[in-house]
Amino acid sequence: MPRAVELAWARLDACARGTAADLERPGRLVRSRSIDTHEPGPRWRTAKVGLVKLRPMLQVGDVAVSSQWYQTTIGLRSEHGGDEFEMLFDGDDFVLQLHRLDAHEHGLLQPGPDVLVGAGVSLWFETANRDAFDSLIGRARIAGTRIAEEPKWNPLAHHHESTLIDPDGYIVVVNTPFEPTT
Repeated sequence: MPRAVELAWARLDACARGTAADLERPGRLVRSRSIDTHEPGPRWRTAKVGLVKLRPMLQVGDVAVSSQWYQTTIGLRSEHGGDEFEMLFDGDDFVLQLHRLDAHEHGLLQPGPDVLVGAGVSLWFETANRDAFDSLIGRARIAGTRIAEEPKWNPLAHHHESTLIDPDGYIVVVNTPFEPTT
């Protein structure tokens, strides 16, 4: 089960018990409901919440151009714009950092200029539903985004997905939530 789904259930469970503030403590054990559709009925389990958060950082040629693409196409929001660094949010969730490739205050961020950008890495963004997915693909088309794979149903993942290429050549896949087959 994706961690985001597990955390969402953990938050709902904690809120229902009046302990939402406790969720912010690192390492907190929370009773969470799994919505794994491979088994009948909901299951309950204990999970640790808040130990680490993934903060992907892409090294890009032009932070402003990349930031505008992620805002316009994916629907993210800027919280720290600039020529060298950007922080992008989805609502209150910090989801992506952009860093100018030739800015070196963090030391070595890429093995060298001859290395393929993003080799072996792809970013996946799950939309809220099919309508949001279709809207995002529409925005991508209007923005002139290169669509490497047109929207399609993936029967193995049980969702619709499409592969986009961002301005720096990174692979960006957008998909709908898990849809059980009927």
